[in-house]
Amino acid sequence: MSSDDGFAFILPLIFICFGVVFLIVARWSPNSALRWGLGYLSAAAGFATPGLLTDLPPQFQASLADLFFISAAYLNSEALFLHFGPTRLRYPRLGFAAAAYAATIYAVQYRGSLSLELILSDIAFVVLMISPVFFVWRKAVRPYEKLLLVMVGLVVFNTIFRNIVFAAIVDPGSFDRFLQSSYAYAMQATEAVLGMLLALSALASVVLRAMDGYRDAAERDPLTRLFNRRGFEAKAKAQALRPSYAATIIMCDIDHFKAINDRYGHAMGDRVLVAVAEQLEALTTKTGFASRFGGEEFVIAIPEGGDVDTERLADAMRLAIAELEWQAYGIADRITASFGIGRAEPTDPSIHDAIARADAALYAAKAAGRNRVTVQQKAMTRTTAFRMISAA
Repeated sequence: MSSDDGFAFILPLIFICFGVVFLIVARWSPNSALRWGLGYLSAAAGFATPGLLTDLPPQFQASLADLFFISAAYLNSEALFLHFGPTRLRYPRLGFAAAAYAATIYAVQYRGSLSLELILSDIAFVVLMISPVFFVWRKAVRPYEKLLLVMVGLVVFNTIFRNIVFAAIVDPGSFDRFLQSSYAYAMQATEAVLGMLLALSALASVVLRAMDGYRDAAERDPLTRLFNRRGFEAKAKAQALRPSYAATIIMCDIDHFKAINDRYGHAMGDRVLVAVAEQLEALTTKTGFASRFGGEEFVIAIPEGGDVDTERLADAMRLAIAELEWQAYGIADRITASFGIGRAEPTDPSIHDAIARADAALYAAKAAGRNRVTVQQKAMTRTTAFRMISAA
C-alpha cells in the first residue's frame, strides 16, 4: 500500500471517529454537536468515495464525493450558527448548496473538467463555511470560541490558497498528473490536518459550552437568574473576597413577603422576587454582584477597589424597590425592603463573618420598622452598635 493509499484510508477513519464522538456529545449539547457529527460523517464519506467505489467512472466518483463534501459544509455552517445562537439564512444556504452541486455536476459530467469541478466544490465550501462567521464573530467572547472561529478561518484560507495555486500554476491538461505530485499530496495533507484541528476546536467548544451551561444551572437561581448560594461562593472565591480585602456585604429582605404570598398567591410572589432582583442587579452590575440566598433574602457583595459608597448604594436600592409601579404588576399594596450592611474585618477567617454582620444589621433594620438601611458600626459583640442611615 502506497503512502497515498494509506493516507486515503486513514483520513476517513479519523473523520468517522470525530463524527461518532460528536454524536455522543450531542446527548448533552444536541443542536450544534449533532450537526458537527453529521457534517464530519458526511466529509468522511466524501473522502472514502474514491477508495470504496473504484469500479465507478471517475466522473461519478467526483459527483458523489461533491455531494458529501457540500453537505458537510452546509451541516458545519449550520453547527456554527447553532453554537452561537439561532440559525440564519437557512433556505438561502440550502439553495446555494443545491445550485453549487448542480454546477459541479455540469462541470464534471458535461464539461469533463475535474479541475473546474474541484474549484466549484471548493467555492461552495468557502461560502458555506464563512457565511456564519459574519453573524457570530461578535458573540465569540470565550477563548475557546475565538479559537473555533480562527480554525474556521484557517480552513477557509487554505481552501482559497489551494484554488489560487490551481488557477495560477496548474495547466488543465496536466491536472491529473498534478494530483499525483508530492506538492498536491502535501496540500491535501495540510487540508486534512486543518480539518482535524477544526474538529478538535469544535469538539472542545461544544463540550466546554455544555459544561458552562451545567455550571450556570448549578450556580444560578432558576427564578431570578441571580447567583444562588453556591454561585456566590464561587464568585467570591474568584474575586478573592477575603478578609485582607476591602469587602462589603449588603443584605436585602423584602418586607412582609409572606403576606404578599398569602394575599396574591405564590405566582405573584415570584413576580415580586424577579422585579426586586432586576432592581438589585441593575444597580450592582458595575460595582459588585447580587445573589439570592433563598426565599426573599438577597445578598450583594461589593469587592475591594473602586470608589463605591455602599451606604448610598443600599439606599438607592431601597428607593428603587419602594418606588416601583407595583400596580402594573397587579399588586395594590406598596412593597418595600430592608437592608443591612456589614464590612469585612482584617481578622475575619472568611467572608461569612461580613455576611453575619450584614444579617445582624438587617435584623436591626426590620426591628426598627422596616424599609430602611442599617449599618453595623463595629465587629460582632454583645454590645454591637448599629447606625440607621435611612428610613421610610
